[in-house]
Amino acid sequence: MAKHIIGAYKSEEEAIQAISEFKLAGYKTDDLTILINRNSKMKNNNLESYTDVNIEKGPYIEEDASFWDKIKKLYTDEGSMNISHHEQLVNYGVSKEDAEKYTTNGENYNLYLITDNLLDLSPNDSAFHHNPKLSTNLDDNMKKSL
Repeated sequence: MAKHIIGAYKSEEEAIQAISEFKLAGYKTDDLTILINRNSKMKNNNLESYTDVNIEKGPYIEEDASFWDKIKKLYTDEGSMNISHHEQLVNYGVSKEDAEKYTTNGENYNLYLITDNLLDLSPNDSAFHHNPKLSTNLDDNMKKSL
């Protein structure tokens, strides 16, 4: 099943606010996942406390991992692999095109809100306004009306 980015955020506070608004717009928490950029130093303490969505760290590229990296990964959450945001998103199941829109725009996001099930949002929904210029999941006519 394809995964879609519906928001990208630099802070936990932004993500928490967005999750609340997406829930009000009709998303179920079971359908939402926050993917934390593996290279960020961000902790997810507030996300776990204030939301009930799935929280995951961006995946490694297993086939490129050295034996030592695989051993370290068993005992820590870090390892020594430096994997780009784009690669993390694609390895998680986001399309290359969707990942590029969020990773080649000059912004450095730490958190990505991802869903398997897209809902139609109108420009009046507050969730629409989180990333209206970036969102790959909104009709172009809706974006122009902003």
